[in-house]
Amino acid sequence: MTTINKTKPVYNLKEQLKLFFSISLGIYLLILFFQPFGNIRPDINEKLLYNAGLAGITYFMMWIFRIMIPLTFPKFSDFEKWNIDPKTISYALIWFFNALAFVFYIRYVGPLRMSMYLIFKISLISLVPIIVLSATDTRKSLNQLLQALIEKNKKLTAQLSDSEEKAKAIEVIASENKSEIIKLQIDDLVLIKSADNYVEILYNENEKIQQKLIRNTLKNIEAQLKKYSDIIRCHRTYIVNKKYVRDFTRGYTGYRLKLSGYNEEIPVSRQYLLLVKDAIIST
Repeated sequence: MTTINKTKPVYNLKEQLKLFFSISLGIYLLILFFQPFGNIRPDINEKLLYNAGLAGITYFMMWIFRIMIPLTFPKFSDFEKWNIDPKTISYALIWFFNALAFVFYIRYVGPLRMSMYLIFKISLISLVPIIVLSATDTRKSLNQLLQALIEKNKKLTAQLSDSEEKAKAIEVIASENKSEIIKLQIDDLVLIKSADNYVEILYNENEKIQQKLIRNTLKNIEAQLKKYSDIIRCHRTYIVNKKYVRDFTRGYTGYRLKLSGYNEEIPVSRQYLLLVKDAIIST
C-alpha cells in the first residue's frame, strides 16, 4: 500500500531526458545572454560552443546522478535505510559536481583565474538545475498524491453508497396468500421464529421490538431473505439478524444466542453452528 505522507515521484526515462535537456538549454541561454562569468569568448561561434560545453556539463551531471547511478548501483543509491531522502542526496551531488566541473572548465578552457566571487557565481548558477528539479519532483509527488486521494475517495464513496443502499433497502415480507404484508428496512429486522404454519416476525420500530404473525413457512422466508448476508439461519425454527447478536454462549443444553432488546435466548443447532460462528466473527 502506498502511504500518503511518503509519496515518491515515479520517474519516466523519456520525461527525465526531456527535462534534463530543457534545464541545460535554460543554462545555455542564461549564460549566453547574461554572461555571469564575463565575455570569455568575443567570437560568436566560440562563445556558442563554449556555452554549449557548460550546458553539456549540467546535462551530464543530471544524467549521472538521476539515472545512471540509481540504475547501475541501486543499493548504493538507496539512502532510505539511513533515513535520508534520496532526492536530497541527488540534489546535493548534482550541485556539488556541477559547480566543481564548472570551476575546472572555466579555469582551464576559459581560461579564467578563479576568485571567491567567481566561485560564488558558479555556485549560484549550479543551483538553477536543483531548483527546477526540486519543483518538478514536488509537482509530480503532489499529482501522485492527488491521484491516490482521488482513488481512495472513489473507493470510500462506493463503500458509502453500498452501505446507504443497504440501509435504505425495504423488504416486503408477505404471507403465502399475500393477504398480510410487512414492509420494513432489513436493518430493523431482529428475528423470525417459526410457529407451525406461521412465522413470527420481530422487528425494531422506534427503539421497541414489535411482533407480527403471518401465515408462511420459515423456508419460504429464508429463501426470500437469502440475499442479505446479515440474516442467518441458526436453528430449524429461528432466523436472526446478526447485527442484534450481543452474546454467544455454550451451556448444558447447547449453544445459545442473546439478542439486543430480546429477553429469550435463541438456540443454535449443530447444523448451523459453523455458519453462526463465522457470521459472528465477521461482525
